[in-house]
Amino acid sequence: MTDNTNKNKVHKVFTIDKCICNYLSEVYLHPESNRYYADKANMSETIIRKIKSDIGYRIPLSTLKKITDSLDKTLSILIKDVEDKYAKDVKHEYNYYKEISKDKFIKMSRKEVEIYKAKKREDKNRKKK
Repeated sequence: MTDNTNKNKVHKVFTIDKCICNYLSEVYLHPESNRYYADKANMSETIIRKIKSDIGYRIPLSTLKKITDSLDKTLSILIKDVEDKYAKDVKHEYNYYKEISKDKFIKMSRKEVEIYKAKKREDKNRKKK
């Protein structure tokens, strides 16, 4: 059975967040289960799943701190490592992704983003009235 509760939900993901999540997934979070890392960092398994997702997620600093503490690393070392690995990708940019089913996303085209933003504005204006 497919979970349609998030179908067509739109996610705005900054490239820096995606780079951090990719780095954590590739270097630290790959061999063990999500539950293992969640227990080790004292956080929800859902957060680990979001970090490992294809699009990454807007990871709060407090979550990064929990993860680095659990790995006996510092935040500054983590950020330096991410910058070293993804120097050309670390920019203040973002992309929109549409969730088509649970944990499956597609990058939205510029036109789709414009339509999405226009609809959001219309909905916001409608609520004001």
